[in-house]
Amino acid sequence: MKTAEFFAVHPVFTRKEFTALLDAGDMASPDAVTTLLQHHLRSGRLLLLRPGLYAVVQPGTDPAHWPVDMFLLSSRLTDDAVISHHSALELLGYAYTTQQRVVITTRHHMRPFQFRGIDVVTTQPSGALMLQNADTFLVDMVDRQGLDVQVTSPERTLVDVLERPRLGGSWEEIWRSLESVPVYNVDQIISYAKLLGNAIAVSKAGFFLEQHRRRYQVTAGQLASLHALQSGSVVYMDRHVGGTSVPGWNLIVPKDVLHRSWEEPV
Repeated sequence: MKTAEFFAVHPVFTRKEFTALLDAGDMASPDAVTTLLQHHLRSGRLLLLRPGLYAVVQPGTDPAHWPVDMFLLSSRLTDDAVISHHSALELLGYAYTTQQRVVITTRHHMRPFQFRGIDVVTTQPSGALMLQNADTFLVDMVDRQGLDVQVTSPERTLVDVLERPRLGGSWEEIWRSLESVPVYNVDQIISYAKLLGNAIAVSKAGFFLEQHRRRYQVTAGQLASLHALQSGSVVYMDRHVGGTSVPGWNLIVPKDVLHRSWEEPV
């Protein structure tokens, strides 16, 4: 594949991917790779996003103003990056509002990264997932400008966001976003909750599904499966705001969530 053809199908790419192209033509010495990349950077054909990561710029366009897809950028920051939490809801088209950040799950430790005012926030898979080598459980692949991007499924995202609401936004944002998903595979939610082994997350997911039992056709048996895994002691849905006890799930739920205060007339 020639360089021009590579650029046409790789709007965002890593040095490693570019090196693989040159490897095919026995041109992949480190110096050769650097020379070619620097040439295209000087010509304005490429934009350096961070060391080893580039965006292709349309000829005749100012690289400083070239729009860069933040989901593509974020998905290439590490070799195992998965768009997750609220950002997964955005990428899949279910987020109530957009945020000025992208959340990725990766085993790699990264320094805080920002591009054009948008933060990239990293979090690691849970210890239970890593221990079982199940990082990619309920991770889907979606097409983004012709490239594959890993993203957590709606079912995994539901549990992840409820488990770590600070990566989801306000409770109104979380609830409205999760409610915009038309269909959930409830059995997959249960399977993921079992894999995590997090009783608090189970209580939160169970409460959400019970609230939406008719909408998502949640069966009594499915709720019973979650009850068997839920926390044995009373836990907070959000320690920062307190709330009202929901005994069925041993959960203290924020009043705004319990009463859907965002729907109250002004």
